Amino acid sequence: MIAPNPDRPPANGKSTWTCCGSPVVSLTGHRCPAKVEFNTAIAQVKAVPRKSTFSNAKPTTCDLGHNHPSKVEARVCKRVHDETVAPRRVYRNVRLPLFVLPPTETGIPMYLNVDFVVIEGTKIVRLADAKTGRVSRDWRRGAAACEATYGLKVEEVDG
Repeated sequence: MIAPNPDRPPANGKSTWTCCGSPVVSLTGHRCPAKVEFNTAIAQVKAVPRKSTFSNAKPTTCDLGHNHPSKVEARVCKRVHDETVAPRRVYRNVRLPLFVLPPTETGIPMYLNVDFVVIEGTKIVRLADAKTGRVSRDWRRGAAACEATYGLKVEEVDG
């Protein structure tokens, strides 16, 4: 603890301070051993990650070798790839602009992230999203706007 030193007269009208028996020249440059020990003890305490109230997803790799943010999405990935025939391609985690909604103030369009998009040539054939039954209202609104923009309903595939 920093306290005034009664044994030393003030120099240039400023009082001299001591901490742990040594004079303190600058409060910012002083390294008190007790405080350093305390701060390292705090740094060693690991923060406990907060559990999400909406999702309990664990990153998983599917049978095809793709990394997915959840087990459900990994199961749906295998199913979507099995249902897709040769000339079609599957894209994952696609960000689709929603042109039926007005853009933000800076002109950036609103968008919906879809887990899987199946494309044949240059045309979108299927939109699939892995769901476990819990769906937010915002996602429902985005899916409706996506259907209005692209003319395709976003399938909610159960994992």
